[in-house]
Formats: sequence, structure tokens, C-alpha cells
Amino acid sequence: MDNPRVMAPIEWPVAAGSDDRAASSTRRVDRDRLSTVRADFFLDPKARLTEQERALMTAMLADLVATVADEIRVAAQLRSEAASDHRASLVERLAASRLLDIPELIALLLCRAEQERVSATIRPRGKGGPASFLHTLAAHPDADVAAAAMAVILGRSRRRDRFDAPRIDLDDVPAEAAVRFVYAVTAAIRASEAASGADRRLADAAAARLGRHDETKRIDALTFALVHALEHAGSLDEDTIRSALADGELGIFAEALSRRAGVDAETAWNGVAAGGPELACLLRMAQLPRQVAAEIAAAMGEAALGGPAELIGLFDSLSDDDVERARDWMQLDRQYREAITALGRPDGDPAN
Repeated sequence: MDNPRVMAPIEWPVAAGSDDRAASSTRRVDRDRLSTVRADFFLDPKARLTEQERALMTAMLADLVATVADEIRVAAQLRSEAASDHRASLVERLAASRLLDIPELIALLLCRAEQERVSATIRPRGKGGPASFLHTLAAHPDADVAAAAMAVILGRSRRRDRFDAPRIDLDDVPAEAAVRFVYAVTAAIRASEAASGADRRLADAAAARLGRHDETKRIDALTFALVHALEHAGSLDEDTIRSALADGELGIFAEALSRRAGVDAETAWNGVAAGGPELACLLRMAQLPRQVAAEIAAAMGEAALGGPAELIGLFDSLSDDDVERARDWMQLDRQYREAITALGRPDGDPAN
């Protein structure tokens, strides 16, 4: 009998990815690492990021940092040849200092990652390409709808890289968060490139970049304008909602449900992303026929918590009183709801 093949050390899964620094840090469980491990160990598994979400959020954040940093460097007349050398260290320095831990920014990254996750589940079921729905709207007989759809198409083109991976633009970041972010990046440039003699130029460059920040160009604002135009034209019907979902246009789908249900866009998106009781309740509040709700459940597929059958079962189980009570709850100010929830689940919360 031939001797079985023996794996060379370089093929061993543990040995292949290790280095001295990583090995020593694993063996040395110091206080800093132990505190991080303890926090991570007891996190709710249902709330933790998946590896795909983490990788996507990290890539989008690094891209945004690099884009803004390049703009600041050019405006501050720093050496352009240093940009590529300091790009990676810039993100590491900012992450280590926790200056990128900006709630509004992290929420935006998470929202984009969740949209990609759900869209990836839905798009293979669609009959057309991912842009066919928007291009159809760009040819809409209503001029406002056509213009709004074209604005979304152009906005989307700036939020995809050459590999079709998602990006975020500084305009997508809320104003106050954008101020913190830009000045954090500018300070990191100063530290990483020893540019302390360029403080005035750096500060002026940051202020100039913030002066061009325009929240009306946020992709969410463009989506809001499109759905508003559709509603005004009398085209915010079931066919439009189904078509948006079929092409993986989760932002438009959630905004349309938001408008029909009478709740804010963030609440609607949270319901779509959750894919369980919240989504079933949202579909009922949007007054969608059962057949349309069933088609949406089928299109959601694995993205629907518990699967399509459970989603439509929840849809059927809700009474009119349940729906109105949930609507009353969801129409309350979000921060008020969060405060009540922190003190204990309220009777009106459909997730109770």
C-alpha cells in the first residue's frame, strides 16, 4: 500500500496564516485584549456582524477615508506621492483612536451592508438587470418621475466602484457627522505625514471640503424625491413596489412602503431588514393585497426571517386592531420609542 500523502508544514491551516506577532499576541492575554475578548464573547449572536457585513463596511469606510484624504491633500498642497504610502496607515491610525466611531456614520455603513445582503438574495430572482427598473422609470411619461429616476441613476453611478462594489459618498453622511469625520481625517493626515507646519492649509482645506457637502445629494434624499414624484403622478402602486423589489432596489422598496404605511423611512427600512413580524406588519400597514404580500414574501426568500411561509403566516395573523396599534406606535418619534423600549417593551410595540 502506498504511504498516505503527508501535508507539508506550509499547508497546515494553523501555520499558514500565522506570524510571530500574531502568535505572541495570542499567547499573551493582557488586560487590553482580555477586555475586548470579554465584550465580544458576550455579544448577542443575533446582533453581531457577519464576516461579509464586516468586510463590506470596512471596505466602504476605507474608501471614504481615502477619497476625502486625497481631496484634503490636494487642496492643502501636500506631496501627492505620499498619498499611497500613508493611505493604509491613515485608516489604522483613525481606527485605533476611535475617531471613526461616529454613530451616524456606522449606521450608514450598516444600512448599506444590509441593503447589499438583502439585494443579493433577491436579485437572482428578478427577470431584468439590476438597473432595468430605474431605466424604465427614467422613460416615465411624467417628467418629474423621469428626472428623479435619472438623478438616482447618476447618484448610484458614483456609489459603485469599477468592480460594482458599493461605496458611500461624503454627501451621504449627515452634516454633523461629516464635520467630525472630515476633521478627523485631516488631523490624521497631519499626524501620519508630519505636516504640522501645514495646519492652516489643512484646516482651510477641510473647511472648503465641508463647504461642498450637500445633503440634498444624499442617495436617500434622491430616493425620497423619486418616490414622492411617483406618488404625485399616481404611480406608487403595487406593480411599482413589486418591480422595485424584483430588481433589488431595496431603498426604493422601503421608501415606497414608508409612504404608503405612513411611517418614517428609517422605521420602514428596519422592518424590511428584519424580515419578520416587523415586515409583515409593514406590508399590512401599506394596505397591500394578500397576493402582493405573498409575492413579496416569495421574492424575499431567505431574507425573510423564518422563510416566505412564516412571513405570509404573520401577515394573515395580524388583525386590523393589531395593525393600527402598531401604526400608532411606529408614528411616534423614534428617540421616544427607543427610550420607552430601553425601559421595557411597550404594549404597542409589534415586536413585543
